[in-house]
Amino acid sequence: MTDAPIDWYERRHELRVGDVFTTIHGDVVQLDRRVPGDGTQWYVLDWSPRPGHPRGGVWFAEDSTIEPGDLVARIPDPILP
Repeated sequence: MTDAPIDWYERRHELRVGDVFTTIHGDVVQLDRRVPGDGTQWYVLDWSPRPGHPRGGVWFAEDSTIEPGDLVARIPDPILP
């Protein structure tokens, strides 16, 4: 039996700064801060894998935003051991 996917829009009150997720677009993002004046959107850091980089990749802060409904699964931070 498989677990049903989590609806992060319905559970948006559980989202915290620093949480890392895969998205419906296949990206990996880290929640950075809430968008001011908006009840749901978050600014995110975007993960960029870098083969050969000592940490395997880097986080980029480009003020990308995301809706909780675009989050698929919470995952471990790729930089942390």
